[in-house]
Amino acid sequence: MATFLRDPTVLQASVIAIQEPWRNEYDDTTHQPARLTHQLLYPKAVDGERARVALYVNKQIDPAKWTHTAISLDYQILHLRHLRGEQSYDLYIHNIYNEPKSPTLNLLDRELARLGHSQTIEHLVLGDMIVHHPAWGGPGTAIDAEGTELLEIADRHELELATEEGIVTWERGQSQSTIDLTFLSMSLFNRLILIECADTVQHDSDHWPIRTQVDIQTPVNKPPKRRDWKATDIKSLTEILERDLVVPDLTNASKSRIKLTTVAFSSTIRHAIDKTVPWAQPSEWSNSDLTPKCKEAVWRAYLRAQNRKKRLISKSLRLGHRRRVQQATEKGPQGLWRLAKWARTRRGLYKSRVTPTLISTDGRTAESVEVKTALLSESFFPAIPEADLSDIDNAIYPEQLSFPEIPRHEIEHVIRSMPPNKAPGVPIVLDTLYQIYNACIRTSYNPSHFQRSITVVLRKAGQDRDYHTPQAYRPVVMGVALLNTLSKFLKAIIARRISYAMEAEGLLVKGHLGGRKGISTDHAIQIILDRMRRAWGEGFEVVSMLLLDVSGAYDNAHHLRLLHNMRKRRLGHFVPWVAAFLTGRSTRIKIPKGMSGTISTPTGIPQGSPISPILYLIYNSDLIEDCADEADHVSTSGWVDDVGMMAAGHSENETITKLQCASATADQWALRHASIFDKKKYQLIHFMNPRSGLAPNSQPITLQDGTQKEASGCLHAPPGTLAGEWESRETYVQPPWQEPPHVIINKRKKAVTVHNRMAKKNTRVIVYTNGSGYQGYISTSMVIPQLRRQMTECIDTEDTSTIYAAEGCGIKFGLGTLLRFVEDDKRLQRVAIFSDSRSALQSIQNPNMASGQTYIRDCINLYWECKNNNIDVVLHWIPGHEGIPENEAADQAAKRAAMMGARRQAVPSNIKNWTMLGHCSKAPDTTRSKGCLRKDLG
Repeated sequence: MATFLRDPTVLQASVIAIQEPWRNEYDDTTHQPARLTHQLLYPKAVDGERARVALYVNKQIDPAKWTHTAISLDYQILHLRHLRGEQSYDLYIHNIYNEPKSPTLNLLDRELARLGHSQTIEHLVLGDMIVHHPAWGGPGTAIDAEGTELLEIADRHELELATEEGIVTWERGQSQSTIDLTFLSMSLFNRLILIECADTVQHDSDHWPIRTQVDIQTPVNKPPKRRDWKATDIKSLTEILERDLVVPDLTNASKSRIKLTTVAFSSTIRHAIDKTVPWAQPSEWSNSDLTPKCKEAVWRAYLRAQNRKKRLISKSLRLGHRRRVQQATEKGPQGLWRLAKWARTRRGLYKSRVTPTLISTDGRTAESVEVKTALLSESFFPAIPEADLSDIDNAIYPEQLSFPEIPRHEIEHVIRSMPPNKAPGVPIVLDTLYQIYNACIRTSYNPSHFQRSITVVLRKAGQDRDYHTPQAYRPVVMGVALLNTLSKFLKAIIARRISYAMEAEGLLVKGHLGGRKGISTDHAIQIILDRMRRAWGEGFEVVSMLLLDVSGAYDNAHHLRLLHNMRKRRLGHFVPWVAAFLTGRSTRIKIPKGMSGTISTPTGIPQGSPISPILYLIYNSDLIEDCADEADHVSTSGWVDDVGMMAAGHSENETITKLQCASATADQWALRHASIFDKKKYQLIHFMNPRSGLAPNSQPITLQDGTQKEASGCLHAPPGTLAGEWESRETYVQPPWQEPPHVIINKRKKAVTVHNRMAKKNTRVIVYTNGSGYQGYISTSMVIPQLRRQMTECIDTEDTSTIYAAEGCGIKFGLGTLLRFVEDDKRLQRVAIFSDSRSALQSIQNPNMASGQTYIRDCINLYWECKNNNIDVVLHWIPGHEGIPENEAADQAAKRAAMMGARRQAVPSNIKNWTMLGHCSKAPDTTRSKGCLRKDLG
């Protein structure tokens, strides 16, 4: 089979039908070496039994024109819609493996009757029939009952036998037989061109491959055109935009004026793209003219390489697996998780490119693109339940937060955060976006072009998913070309501002974790472990956790309730624009085989938008707060739309009672928020204190509607912590709208040239900073050659600090020195600070949650303090070890400081803690302090 599917002659076929394909021992699939040319269709295993038929459909056939149906593990149908002139025809290809005494022939008879036959409905039945009859075996062939039954089915449905009488299709030793048969409808039989044994094809099987050719025109797949963005003529693009773009003044503009400006702006950019960005021209593997000349030589080389390949693959797979296992074990739990993720995600990749026949909950079937997308739209955008909004009418809100207008540098930051070749960066574009975005916020308007999207359908993960149901798929909203990309920038800006406000003002509870900057699942697990151990330390023997599941969380979000929750959390400034963003939306659903028409999406929060996660955090934040009861030892945690409740008590009955109360509170929240809990997916876990001596009972929980949920597990001890020590970092160093410090990072040669020119002109005082590590110690330095000033310090050890932090500390020393001595030396009013740490300067320019954040925050604060004191300071990157004496002097100074730290043996921070505990042991509470000392020393 492997040789057969690699033969170039075979790969020219429109459809390849296989019976008894190779079975993968580790996954529910078969061999697929032709991924680039053919789509594999392999029925899903049932109760451990594997399919014995497989189809390979050429990717040059339009995928919107064919559908696949698996009737059984031994029978599958490919429905191909094609044109003959102006008339549309339906061709059904039946691929069969007929095990003797199996119901396969009965299924064939049933399906042929269901599908019918006419001048426009044609059938091609083929496969390993394993039946005998003189009609195909020739004179003297024994007649068996199933052979007669097959002939009767063919006569009943007007099928003609296309297989030549007496042709050998199976051969083993001296035995020969005709059991691989082909039947055609009468109208299709008249268009039969060829049917023969492909004797020249290498197949490694006792069945001969049968080549069948009929005269039909298969619909051609025309892949969408795409731009070759890497070949963009940047110079011409910039010239066209600077010439044609007109920056509007939208200070007092109406909504219609904003709409017209947006359309004109996008049209200008699209015109510039048409002129400067060529279309991509994907090439084939090689020049087809060379194929005949190279065929014989290539075949000989192929045969020689085949044996070598088998040995090499076996060895490579063995060594590769050993290497991955070694890497996973060296990295600990994280490595094992990655290995498991790889194993999960690689399974069934071929299936994700096919959307099978969909079946709705009421039994409706969908085979065409139009009907499939209609069923999916019903699942993705349902009518939301009624919500209890009685508390909104007379609500009293706190004072709302105010936000400044969107500055140009904030827009530029969002654009630069996009992947390469994805966003325009011409200055005049920023000026236009500045006008449009601020006008949209000011008038509470989102242009209708911004409201259009494409919903890409993704499969939900899981081995037990039935992908014939719409509920097994998830929608992800993507932009429509240029217009939606421009709107994505605005959504990202507003999402970033809301995120900053929630972190800076504490608008969300600490347990609401998902979708927040700098927080991972490690933090969520750590919080759960900490709460569990704290409860055990306070004398509670049992901690029980109930995990909730919200059905269609984003889809069922009620707009009025969301806007109310935003005002409750002092975010009313964005409420008018968010209301405009959520209304008037439309989308088109895209599946691998095609795309639907325009569908209105008036409800819910669109998934895939930059602002969607933060909006849902606001939407369900009341759930996290209301279900928690500190006095009753009930805590909650959330990860976007997933919520967990933990209750501590002295018995499972006590914790179950507390969780029942919390669950009732959650049900009340659901009534107010038009949400539905899928209580079948609830999970209940009991954690027993190993020192309590209590025996686990795995007590179930009974919910308000009578649903009873059994405990999924009962653990005596949680897993170890994920990290021995956690570093505290701030989510935001400065507000998103605050202008970043002036940082210049040129390419290597230009950076050296700029430095030498500045040193020669002597127009600025130049400060050099550096960080270094030596013998386990981290140090920093700052050198001002013109003023003969130098500052060095050994800041810590490699266990508690990094060279990256030392580089930031050096820049901090430089800025602090300017403020300290500017009154005494007016030359310090114009300064350039050079650092050879690109990463430190990038963090100052774009503050994040990197290591050494304290120094980065101090650098930014000192920079603006310099600006307020009329000190003109610019930060430059300079490459290290490029023969610049002053920079080398700063490097040597930092190394000397590290050497001094090594000689002094600077006290590590953990030893400092032990010293403090030792000192405390002399206090009156000697017993307790000694206990802490013993605990820290292990």
